[in-house]
Amino acid sequence: MGNTKKEEETKRKGRSKRTGRKPSNYRYDKLSDEQKMKPDVRAKKRADRAKREAEAKAEAEANEADADDVQEVPETTIVVVPKRLPSGPCCPDQDAIAAKNEQLLTELMRKPQRAFDSVTMRPDIIVIQAWFERKYRRHMPHFREYLREQNIRTTG
Repeated sequence: MGNTKKEEETKRKGRSKRTGRKPSNYRYDKLSDEQKMKPDVRAKKRADRAKREAEAKAEAEANEADADDVQEVPETTIVVVPKRLPSGPCCPDQDAIAAKNEQLLTELMRKPQRAFDSVTMRPDIIVIQAWFERKYRRHMPHFREYLREQNIRTTG
């Protein structure tokens, strides 16, 4: 079951496959029976690492300096005032209400979602979706009344 001594020796030769290591950056050293990184590659990696560490150190110092500046300046709070709907009638007169009702019906019927009527088992009921109701919240009372007058069954 175990490996022979010769198999173990041959097994150990060469470097193990590790991710991020290019074989072209290594060469086989016959004296020590192992793969060693080429000197120019090692020097380049050291320089890259030193550069990264210097950048990280400079960034940390800059962040520390910014933190000192932030402590000196008091924070200001921004108050967000919610948008209020204007109080008063949504439409100025009956003609405007009729025109708005027609516009809303046209938009609702552009891509209608329908619900099934439990009696007829047909999709006769139009669903007023939540986004539509939010968008036209001010007009919903007279629009629902208009739909009842037109005998258009709705839900939602």
